[in-house]
Amino acid sequence: MEQSIREAINKIAEDPERTDLDIRPLSGQPGYRLRVGGWRILYVLEETGLTVKVVASRGSAYKA
Repeated sequence: MEQSIREAINKIAEDPERTDLDIRPLSGQPGYRLRVGGWRILYVLEETGLTVKVVASRGSAYKA
């Protein structure tokens, strides 16, 4: 799973407008949610690039 998460983050960093990954805007806060299996990657796009805020299992990702 760790490799899948790394690959997904790298894909987003290369092309933030990809449509082949499960990405949704976050509700109530800036940024996006990327789903990789039972894991969630919460990140924001900035002028300098992609900043990953949280990598956590589904149940705990939104509590951070």
